[in-house]
Amino acid sequence: MTAADSEQTLRSRFGEFVPRGRSATEFYVIDCSESSDAESESACSVASPADLTGVGICLSKGYDHHGTGGDRCVLIDNLSTLLIYSDVSRVYRFLSVINSRIADVGDTTVQLLDADAISSEDKTKLFQLFSTIVQVRTEADTMLFRLRGDTNTEWYEYRRLERENE
Repeated sequence: MTAADSEQTLRSRFGEFVPRGRSATEFYVIDCSESSDAESESACSVASPADLTGVGICLSKGYDHHGTGGDRCVLIDNLSTLLIYSDVSRVYRFLSVINSRIADVGDTTVQLLDADAISSEDKTKLFQLFSTIVQVRTEADTMLFRLRGDTNTEWYEYRRLERENE
């Protein structure tokens, strides 16, 4: 699901992270950007990030169309944008429902959030929905990450491995 970028921009941004043998064209995209008009087997359009009901309907359409295989990852990019359009209680309820729905079919979810853009109270409330949080920060041009939740780690340097030619 993309709340700020278009379907095409999302596919190009995350295409390099697609597992070998797969393609970004296989993504099912729920496009909530206000310039959205995507409607196909691989995309569903919602008029605004405020339309959380529409997002839920699009998610159902995606599962209806592509089945419930149980080996997919659902990416929500970006919770911060949803919070601009809806209050934290409404977003919390929405995420609670779709997280359960996604888990029920055996899929996982990755949800991005600019944690600096929301209050610590709202962050604490939203973090209750996740068993693991990956925190990312930059120090002196070095990207660091750590895990919080079921597993807690120290900060580690993120090093991107180059892909071998496929």
